[in-house]
Amino acid sequence: MSAISQHSPRPSSATIDPILNQGTRSDLAEPKDNGGARVVEWFDKLFSSIGVMASLGAGFTFTVILAPPETLQNEDNFSRSTVSTFVAVSWLCFVLDLAVASALAQVFHFFAGEKIIPRYDKPDARTHQQLILVSSLVQGLVLAGFLFASLAVTAFSKYVGWTAVAFTGLFIILTAYCHYHQWEYAQSALSVA
Repeated sequence: MSAISQHSPRPSSATIDPILNQGTRSDLAEPKDNGGARVVEWFDKLFSSIGVMASLGAGFTFTVILAPPETLQNEDNFSRSTVSTFVAVSWLCFVLDLAVASALAQVFHFFAGEKIIPRYDKPDARTHQQLILVSSLVQGLVLAGFLFASLAVTAFSKYVGWTAVAFTGLFIILTAYCHYHQWEYAQSALSVA
């Protein structure tokens, strides 16, 4: 055994993985912090991830706008001008989403302590629905950008493009389904409370 391992204490499992060592199951059932702080943290992560996706999408579509391809491999679906419009609309959705997510992130940080956290510690239906609308807006814009980019891809590679359209449509449906049920929950469960 080496001299270093004899004198250095072995780290406890609590320092290695604090998530696994939070206590008993009853401790895990009750949240450690208030609901408002968790909501602000969730939206902060949402705005960050939306910002990354929107930046990448805007960058890719902008390069296609500046240097459009000479020929389309599959002009059966859409004409060159329609494909250019799809790319431009996709770029616009990504740029708008980046701007909206950045502005909303600033608003959330500015008002987190005095308005958002206290209101969401005891949520009412109106507060919950406002947050659903914010989430729907930023998620909807990025999904719309992906949809129009996928439609533009169909002119270059028919099967890849339509597969991308199908998956993007599936994500749009799933997102709309989740937001609809969150809205219904806010109307039924929170309006009674």
